[in-house]
Amino acid sequence: KPLIWVCLIGSAVLYYLMARRSLQLYASPIPWVRFASDAFLFTVQPLVLSMCLPYACATVTLRSSKVQRITGFISRISYSMYLIHFSLIFLPFFYRLPVCSPLMAIMYYAAYWGIVIVGSWLLYRFWEQPVLRLRDKWH
Repeated sequence: KPLIWVCLIGSAVLYYLMARRSLQLYASPIPWVRFASDAFLFTVQPLVLSMCLPYACATVTLRSSKVQRITGFISRISYSMYLIHFSLIFLPFFYRLPVCSPLMAIMYYAAYWGIVIVGSWLLYRFWEQPVLRLRDKWH
């Protein structure tokens, strides 16, 4: 349980550092700040998040059947989400959208994840499942 607290607090600190515009970690004119953000933030972030894994492995079952269904659904389509979320959805449709207000940002974010989930389900249902069935036939 102490690792879950390290994970949660560490994630909050890292996301704060990454989101803080005044720090300019990603677009800093200072080369060593840019190097540090590129080299260390993307290394430390997965390390911090991996500290949640022992807690997740110790969790045997989820109490809510609704949470179980949602978790199972996302688990099944997660590879499809990985394939389409950035290059097929974010870059062509959302990358250059102007964000004028926090409400607009929330609406874009909700629309983005809605499209990612629906697109991933379609890819899973009509491509991945038939290919997996073919694989199972041949083995």
